[in-house]
Amino acid sequence: MTYTELFSLEPLAFLTWLDKTFPTKVPDCIDTVSDMTKAAGQLLMFTNEYAYISELSSLARILTRKAKREGRKTDYEDMVDKRDAIENKMSAIKQCYQGVSRSITVRSENNEELRMLSSRYVA
Repeated sequence: MTYTELFSLEPLAFLTWLDKTFPTKVPDCIDTVSDMTKAAGQLLMFTNEYAYISELSSLARILTRKAKREGRKTDYEDMVDKRDAIENKMSAIKQCYQGVSRSITVRSENNEELRMLSSRYVA
C-alpha cells in the first residue's frame, strides 16, 4: 500500500491497518536457546518497524499541517487522529522492544550466575 493510499483511509480503517500490520506481541517467557533466538529476531523486527513507523509519523505531521493551512477541517481532524495513532503505535513498539531486551538481559544474567555457581561446586 502506498503512502497516498494509507493516508486516504478513514481513521478507523487506518488504525486497523496499523494494528494488523504491526502487532505488538511479545513472548511470555524466554527459557530456552530457541526462545532467545526468537526474541533476538523480534528485537530486529521491532527495530525495523520502528524505523518505518517513524517515517510515517514524519509524513503524517507534514500532511496534518498542510490540511490545517489549507483550511480542510475534516481532513485536518482525520490527520490528527492518524498522526496520534502512529505515535501510539511507535510508543507500543518501543515498549515491546525494551521489554524483550530486558527479558533477554535478565535471562543472560541468570545463566551467567548459574554458570559461576556451578563452577564453584565442580572445582
